Amino acid sequence: MRTGGQNIKSTQEHKEKGNYRPSRHKERVDNKVEVLDSIPKAPEYFDKRHRDKWESTCKKVFKMGILAEADLDLLEVYVLHWFIHQDAAKDIILNKSKDNEGKKNPSVLIAQDSARMINQIGDKFGMNSRARMGIKTQETKPEDPFAKFLNN
Repeated sequence: MRTGGQNIKSTQEHKEKGNYRPSRHKERVDNKVEVLDSIPKAPEYFDKRHRDKWESTCKKVFKMGILAEADLDLLEVYVLHWFIHQDAAKDIILNKSKDNEGKKNPSVLIAQDSARMINQIGDKFGMNSRARMGIKTQETKPEDPFAKFLNN
């Protein structure tokens, strides 16, 4: 794995630049991961609010053309942390006037940790404008207008 902020080029980018080498690039995972053709069901243990968030989050990623089966576990963690953060934020607001024996409300740390996790996972799925710039989607082949005519 590269370090130091170097960008790893996709197989397609290597082909476009003319430096594709089958011995080095043929077996890369970006050649093997296929995007899903529909949004999967939420995990069984999710309640209604978790299922609703799962649906909306998966829709966003699906519309970008990058939702793959390999991503589902990470999206599950994203949804869980989203609600952990939301519940901690509610607790902070509701209990802000209580002194808690001079100690910081533990929900503050929970909210911070969950926000960090939400941001890290969200970056992987282009959930902010900067992250979207670095995401490569699978190219869809343009529809052949003659194929439709010939098949009728």
